[in-house]
Amino acid sequence: MVPGYQGGWSLSASQEYNPRFYNWNMAYLRYCDGASFTGNVAGPVNVNGTTLHYRGYHIVQSVLTHLKEQMGMDSATEVIVSGCSAGGLAAYAHCQPITTWIKKHIGQSVRVTCWPDAGFFINVKSQEGNPVVEDYFRNVFKYQNSTSGLNNKCLQEYPVDEHWKCFFSQNSLKYTTTPLFAWQSGYDSWQTLYEWFNSGYNIDGHGNPFYHCARDLSSCNMTQLADVQKFHNTMLDLYKPIFEPNSPHGIFLTSCLLHCQSGGYFPASQKPHNGDPTLYGGLDGIAAFAAWYDGKLVAKTPDQPFPKGNCPRVAGLN
Repeated sequence: MVPGYQGGWSLSASQEYNPRFYNWNMAYLRYCDGASFTGNVAGPVNVNGTTLHYRGYHIVQSVLTHLKEQMGMDSATEVIVSGCSAGGLAAYAHCQPITTWIKKHIGQSVRVTCWPDAGFFINVKSQEGNPVVEDYFRNVFKYQNSTSGLNNKCLQEYPVDEHWKCFFSQNSLKYTTTPLFAWQSGYDSWQTLYEWFNSGYNIDGHGNPFYHCARDLSSCNMTQLADVQKFHNTMLDLYKPIFEPNSPHGIFLTSCLLHCQSGGYFPASQKPHNGDPTLYGGLDGIAAFAAWYDGKLVAKTPDQPFPKGNCPRVAGLN
């Protein structure tokens, strides 16, 4: 771990906060490359006088090698790959490649599981028809030469000029056989704010008719709420590979307007998980993952749509 970094609840060494995994060895990889560790550009890139290095793929390879050769991961029996937001996207993208690396370099018997949080950025046009997120992902993929860092099985299913599609978790998930537990809001606050309700790329302007609705679902009028439900329904549809009864995957899909739950959505001064969204008979996200991981929970049922979801304190953004 980074010296002084306490981690979120899912990385906590406190048995109270993280009762199932508190005593595991943990490695925290700081996000630094702008492409969820998929970049593979040979030389430095000059951007307006600033030198950048798009080498995220090689960072992951180097870290894995270091953990194996210097930090004792060569004797690992179980490995969990996780991350939040861009790190969650990385957990989806690297889930299968990291599994392949571990099986090859450490051992076929190692149990690998992936646990992405809020990394399911869906390829959907904004409510007004702007291809906001697709344009962004395609540009990142192009400029960072991201092919090397993506799911190889996914890449094989698309022609070369469509390899960028595997940058989207909705596509890489289809070709992920490693057991994966998705931790996600069906009304992801980053996506509803910056993708779905992105009106002319100016959601932060108070003149935008969706300004308040995108920050607090209870302030949406009936027409706006119907639009929000379209986003929610699209996400549910794209998660079908997880909902399949025979898939090895599980999910904790809430109906709360938030983004990233593994770091602790509420202040650290509060009792751990007090007021967090719950599913499966009162389990919060960490407890649900632990039960699923131990084979005690199937975890394939999403929360009810807003406003019926179990969101005791999360009606809008704090």
